[in-house]
Amino acid sequence: MPPRRRKKLKVTVRRTHIAYRWRSLSEAAGLWVKGLLFLGSAVVLAWSVQRLWEKSSLLAISAVTVEGAVLPGWADAPPLKPGQSLFSFSARTLERRLLERYPQLADVRVRRGWDHGVRFHLIPRTPVLRVRVGDGWQGIDGTGALFPLQGDGAGLPILAPAAPNDPSTAALAFLAALRSAKEPWTEGLYKLKMSSDGEVVLFLQGDLPVHWGEALPDPALAAAKARRLQRVLSAPEAAEGLEYARFVDDHRVVIQPRTTTDKSEGTHG
Repeated sequence: MPPRRRKKLKVTVRRTHIAYRWRSLSEAAGLWVKGLLFLGSAVVLAWSVQRLWEKSSLLAISAVTVEGAVLPGWADAPPLKPGQSLFSFSARTLERRLLERYPQLADVRVRRGWDHGVRFHLIPRTPVLRVRVGDGWQGIDGTGALFPLQGDGAGLPILAPAAPNDPSTAALAFLAALRSAKEPWTEGLYKLKMSSDGEVVLFLQGDLPVHWGEALPDPALAAAKARRLQRVLSAPEAAEGLEYARFVDDHRVVIQPRTTTDKSEGTHG
């Protein structure tokens, strides 16, 4: 019987390209430890440089300048003082905190100068109405924001809203429409009283009540009624003063002169 031929197996070994070849687990662990030590050293070095940067007298605030509104309590507790580090604060964070601390500000801008000075530009809100809140007065600007007034806000029209602490955007829109007419009596507006159903009573100088009617959001109609009221106030019948004036519709005004003894009413167009 012929001998069996053994079959030869051919084994081919090919090299593979591996970017990182770890010879042992200990070598890999050692590399990770070195990397962590390097990162820790870099963090400590950066923190040390920052502390030296902040403590350096060459980078201290030389002066603090305030432009704009004069705020209560600012002089006693200023947000920044000369001598502090010029880079120890974030301008954006400081602006946000000042707006929260002083609601009477519409905007705040904080800028660092090349002379190592810091400038605050304070933009106050402009009140168009005042409202009684508690024992004091607060102002309302054109956006409806409520903020404390410095003083009693003399000269500003008083708003008697339909609900407590409700600035009433309808009242603001109505007042803007009246002011757009630019009639003389609008400058002497003392009080604006608006009910929950939108009925408006105006009080002019001398505590003269004017029953306006509904405060419709139509500037053209408000301006037309304002001109009619100005003609009535300038009429000879109103020369001695009025007890009241009332719009019976959008075109007619009823007045009660103070000199009238029989309490008769006059109607004017």
